[in-house]
Amino acid sequence: VVPLTADLRRLHLTVTAGDAVGATPPISAFFGDTPTIELMNLMGFKLDGLGNHNFDRGEQYLRNTLIPLADFQFLSANIVDANGNTPPEWKPSRVLTFAGLKVGIVGFSNEDIPVLTTPGSLGPFHVEPRIPTVQAEIDRLRDQDSDLAAIIVMGHDGATAGTLTSPTGPIVDLADALTGAD
Repeated sequence: VVPLTADLRRLHLTVTAGDAVGATPPISAFFGDTPTIELMNLMGFKLDGLGNHNFDRGEQYLRNTLIPLADFQFLSANIVDANGNTPPEWKPSRVLTFAGLKVGIVGFSNEDIPVLTTPGSLGPFHVEPRIPTVQAEIDRLRDQDSDLAAIIVMGHDGATAGTLTSPTGPIVDLADALTGAD
């Protein structure tokens, strides 16, 4: 555990966990969601996840138009091709350094993307079960780099029931099932 100094408390990471595009105001949708990506660039976003709405215009539009426009990276460990690989446009995780501390960030996507999007929207990709896929990525990061100060998991899932102080749902199930994440 590293004590938080004044310098470390000022560090921040601006991320979102998917659906920044697709489920957007009409003015952004009218322009193909490029204004949303441009604004996220100006706001200093560092990472974005992939949710179901990221695929509203299909994976080719996402991969060939929106992702190249972004000054930030996209993460999802569980949207993969037939061989279990992520395409070059997104990564399963990233390691970032803050004031000399290395932090791993693992991204994941909601498993119900295929039923929430138009058939064919994922193209050659499919959604793997998130718990074993995320756990494997956490383990890979820990094995690859013993100097990681923390591993953060971010993804597009929800607490769909329960209360504010005692939520339940897919994100809680995921958090309860994972080991080695902070």
